[in-house]
Amino acid sequence: MVAPPSCSLWCNNAASARPSRALVAPTLRKLRPTHALRRDETMPQAMDALSLLMKDHDLVKDIFKKIESSEDEAERKSLFEQFMDEIAIHERIEEEIFYAALQKLPNARADVMEAFEEHHVVDMIMSEMDVEPNDEKWDAKFTVMKENVEHHIKDEEEKLFPKAEKLLGKETLGKLGAQMADLKEEELRALDEQAEEEEPEETTRKR
Repeated sequence: MVAPPSCSLWCNNAASARPSRALVAPTLRKLRPTHALRRDETMPQAMDALSLLMKDHDLVKDIFKKIESSEDEAERKSLFEQFMDEIAIHERIEEEIFYAALQKLPNARADVMEAFEEHHVVDMIMSEMDVEPNDEKWDAKFTVMKENVEHHIKDEEEKLFPKAEKLLGKETLGKLGAQMADLKEEELRALDEQAEEEEPEETTRKR
């Protein structure tokens, strides 16, 4: 992953230690389901940065609940693929825009560094997971990943977000939210295009 703009030495080191997004997220996205993510459900307009990120958190937690409650392998696979898409987009907009703004502030640098590392842990677990949720090893990795994601969400919503609200202010958070919404729209559009390209290939393979 490329370090955020104006990143200090500690942030550069943290970024270099984590797997490249080119190796993790795009690889995972190739496994996405053919259905497109719905923009009206995932990206409401005129949200500040914190509201947008918390809505993403709620969506991810909802997907987790559905995976855990489902006994249908195909449904669990589809839900996990949706989770991979959602988390890849969420991490990108959070790291490239929200963290990049926060890490410029001395009082928030340590918190942002910790958040980067938590993303790194989740990415590493995801990179080792097969999308076929049909064995105990997958279940074990899913449980560990889920616990890490939930811990990260709790830390952000209880510690980092209140600090960001205080340090950045309403106006800046509003501007960051608009930038994040634009980038998320771009990412969703790219996924839609990828799904459209893959659908004919899948149809051809079935013939």
